[in-house]
Amino acid sequence: MTWLDLFKEGTRTLREAGIEEAENDARELLLAAGRMSLGVYAMKHMEEAEEDEAQEYHALLARRAAHEPLQYILGRTWFFGYEFFVDERVLIPRYDTEVLVDAVLGWISRKEQGAPLRMLDLCTGSGCVLLTVMREAACEIDGTGTDISQGALEVASLNAERLGVEPELLQGDLLSPAEGNYDIITANPPYIPTDVIPTLSEEVRNHEPLLALDGEADGLHFYRRIAAGAPAHLKDGGLLAMEIGFDQAEAVSALLKEEGFSEIGVVKDLAGLDRVVTGIWREHAGQA
Repeated sequence: MTWLDLFKEGTRTLREAGIEEAENDARELLLAAGRMSLGVYAMKHMEEAEEDEAQEYHALLARRAAHEPLQYILGRTWFFGYEFFVDERVLIPRYDTEVLVDAVLGWISRKEQGAPLRMLDLCTGSGCVLLTVMREAACEIDGTGTDISQGALEVASLNAERLGVEPELLQGDLLSPAEGNYDIITANPPYIPTDVIPTLSEEVRNHEPLLALDGEADGLHFYRRIAAGAPAHLKDGGLLAMEIGFDQAEAVSALLKEEGFSEIGVVKDLAGLDRVVTGIWREHAGQA
C-alpha cells in the first residue's frame, strides 16, 4: 500500500471508532510510523510503504481506535510553544492551563526586578506550569515542584532537561514537602467531583491518572487544603494562583477570602469561562 492508501485507511478506521479528529490523528500517527515530516509525506505519499512501517502504523491506529489519547501514543504535546513529554503518569497539558501561566507571568512583570523569586508549584505533574514560568519569566525563578506521584516527578524531570531549567522536584502531598516561604504558589489540583468522572470522555476517564482528576465529593477538597496551608508558606505580598473548573470561581474565591487573602481575582480563558483564581497574602491582613 502507498502512504496515501494507508492514510485513507487510517482515517476511515478512526472515524468508525468514533474519534472526533480522525483525519488529523490518522495523519499524525502516519508521520510517526514513517518517521517523517508533513513535507516529506507530501513528496512520497504515492510511494509504497515498507511492510514494517505499515505494521507499526496499524499498531498505532489500534491504540488510538481504543481511545488512548494521541498525546500518550506520540509521547509528546505542546504547551506555551514548548514540546513536553507526556505519558499516562501525568495529565495532558491543555491550553486552558496556559491562562494560569499568563496570570503568573503578568504578576511577575509588575514586580521590581531584584533577587530571584521563589516559586512553588503544587500537583506539578508534567511540570508544564513551573517549567514554563521558569523559562518565560523576566527574572530568575528559583522553582520547586511537588507531586504525590513519583512517576509524575520523573516525567517533570525529563521535561526540565528538555527545557533547560533546573527546578527542585519533591515527592509529597501538596505543601508537605515545602520549606520556607515563597513569592508565588501555583496549583492545578484535582477539581472534578467524583460522581462526574464517569461522564468524562473515554480518553480521560480510562487513560489519564485518576489521582490527578478526582477532587472528591464537591471538587473543592484540594482548594480547601491549599487555601488553608498556603499562608504559612507565602511571603508578605505573595501570590497564590490556581486553575479551577469553569463553575468554581465563586466557591474558591470565598475560600481564599475566608483564609485572609486579599485582592482576589478571577481570570477567564479564551472561551470566556472562569479558569484561574488569584489572591495576595498580606501578613497584616491575615492577622487582623
